[in-house]
Amino acid sequence: EVQRPLIEGWAEAALEEAPQLAETIASWRARRLAHVDAGESHLVVGHRDLAAWPDAGRGEAVGYSLR
Repeated sequence: EVQRPLIEGWAEAALEEAPQLAETIASWRARRLAHVDAGESHLVVGHRDLAAWPDAGRGEAVGYSLR
């Protein structure tokens, strides 16, 4: 199961960033884990490939080779 460790990790990271919201984060965590346990939560993983190079006409020239 992928969802449980993700939820745990997100909650832990949120607590590190905003410890003053511990009660809210704990409530969110419990609610999300309850949804997972009840089979009411689904995770969709996707991505988009992106290739971005600096404009050769701006700033310093940078050379890239895709060979």
